[in-house]
Amino acid sequence: MRRLIDILIVSIAMVVTMPICIVAAVGILVCDPGPVLYRARRMGRHGQVFTMHKFRSMRRQDGPRITAGCDPRVFWWGRVLRATKIDELPQLIDVLRGKMAIIGPRPEDPGLSAEIDDPRWQALLAYRPGLVSLGALLVYRIEHRHDAADPEAFYRRRVLPWRIKLDLDYFQRRTLISDTGLIAETIRLMSVQLCGKRGKHPDE
Repeated sequence: MRRLIDILIVSIAMVVTMPICIVAAVGILVCDPGPVLYRARRMGRHGQVFTMHKFRSMRRQDGPRITAGCDPRVFWWGRVLRATKIDELPQLIDVLRGKMAIIGPRPEDPGLSAEIDDPRWQALLAYRPGLVSLGALLVYRIEHRHDAADPEAFYRRRVLPWRIKLDLDYFQRRTLISDTGLIAETIRLMSVQLCGKRGKHPDE
């Protein structure tokens, strides 16, 4: 049932967000010519690795697996895409492919996933990874705005344990009503960030 709902919602969302995706793609080509999409290997359900798609926001992908707020690899338009979560919109295709769901724990890099020494993480891998999760929503500002000297260590020590706990608790008790509220809150947050970035260069 949830899979059918995901397909219906994503089909509508792809039509509604098409103008945004076009603007995002043009901005990438103008600011940093190269591929529009970034293909990332991520750990999926039951530990199966899959390719996740995002709008490219960085000049190069080598370096730390976790991106800090001041990461020099991110070009200015990429900062706008990341702050507003527009860079995640290509994952709507991944939902249609059945690799992801609308609501599910955010997938991790396979290498980082293999290093997580927490039995709760293995329990989370039983769920299909998603676009939205309670853990990702609540730690959004910490994850994307922090400027720690070692962003990966900060993420693994301070952010990841909270994400795992919040997500596991949520998915063990989720309801259709809670899912609807989570989607609505995510859309609200994206809208606030988009309006906040409008007309302002993110490096100013």
